[in-house]
Amino acid sequence: MKPGINHVRPHGNDSEFFDLKEFAQIVWQSKRLVLAVAALVTLAALLFGWAKSTYKSEGYFQMEMSFSDFRRLQAALAAPLRWQNFAKSLTSVQLSTLQQDSFINRRTLEASIVPIYPVTRSEVKDVPNAAAKPDDPDITALKISYSAAAPLQAQEGVLVLGNFIRDTMILLDYRDLARRRYTERQELARNYDNEAIDVRYKLEQLKIKKASMQGILREYPDAIRMGDRQPVTITEGNERFLSPITQLVAIETELEEKGRDLPRILRDQQINAIYLRYYEQLQNALKQSTSGNAFLAVLPDLKSALKLNMDNEVERSVFNNISIDNLKAYSQYVEKMSFIAAPLIPAQSTPGILKPGLMGLVVGLILGCVLALFRYFINRTRIQQFVPPQAEQLPKAQRQLDPI
Repeated sequence: MKPGINHVRPHGNDSEFFDLKEFAQIVWQSKRLVLAVAALVTLAALLFGWAKSTYKSEGYFQMEMSFSDFRRLQAALAAPLRWQNFAKSLTSVQLSTLQQDSFINRRTLEASIVPIYPVTRSEVKDVPNAAAKPDDPDITALKISYSAAAPLQAQEGVLVLGNFIRDTMILLDYRDLARRRYTERQELARNYDNEAIDVRYKLEQLKIKKASMQGILREYPDAIRMGDRQPVTITEGNERFLSPITQLVAIETELEEKGRDLPRILRDQQINAIYLRYYEQLQNALKQSTSGNAFLAVLPDLKSALKLNMDNEVERSVFNNISIDNLKAYSQYVEKMSFIAAPLIPAQSTPGILKPGLMGLVVGLILGCVLALFRYFINRTRIQQFVPPQAEQLPKAQRQLDPI
């Protein structure tokens, strides 16, 4: 008779005491217990998963960008303290209803924000001329999803996540813009300065040349009648063969042109200096700002801080150009970068029963096997207490007891 739950071996060699085959026999003889425990634990896990079911809301956020910008946005969203800084702009009611871990974990954010491409592979295959053009953006919108215990909380989570994306994108774009424009304006300032120095030098040279030519005409008045001997083709170096009066006219013409260039350069310098101050203020404001939406709201104040004279046409033109840039920014980040339609309120919950059910089944089977082994060893201990001493001296083939 093979050893089972009610059949034990007395103490002997440990290698003969328990093996994998015996373990399988024990579990098989206790299959009803194992299946019962597994069923109870699985049922409890399914009930727990059903109780923890969530409502999932989705929304489509209009936002055109390239692949590189999207990757940059993902990294910025998951950056340390980014959510904490943005959360300062939310109300206490909003914070109490949100699972803030969903806005910090990078994997959760990547699963909640999915890019939408202008053309899919099936459309390229089935629809003629459906391929994206070179000027088209790589990504046209974002699909945002959020799960919560209540329908309104799920919808609120999608709205907050969309606002979080816009807020982060404003800071990213303006930091790059302010840094790039400030560097460009610094370079322009040096170029305008060099150009003004060059024009002033040429004006001085032309004035000296004009005075010399006028002196020649006073000393040689007959040189005015030298027009019959002028060269037909003028190249560099033979302009001296022109009549003095012709050279004088050319010098005065060039003086007039250079005289017009200098005021233009000075005007450009004045405009560039104002922009340089403005972009410096932008950079300082961005260093202190933790919210893109809040920064967008203070742009008019930064423009007013320049204290430009509206009676001066140059300063007024700069003021108008900055106002136009602010209107374009508002249109880009507030009007165009928004939800195509309001996120829907989910009508049915999404029960999370598959994963808890599988985990409950595995845990139940393990627990059932443990209980079967525990019952086996308890029964074996009881039986060993009643083994007569003579059984120790029996041959190995007779060291098995009949069932009690």
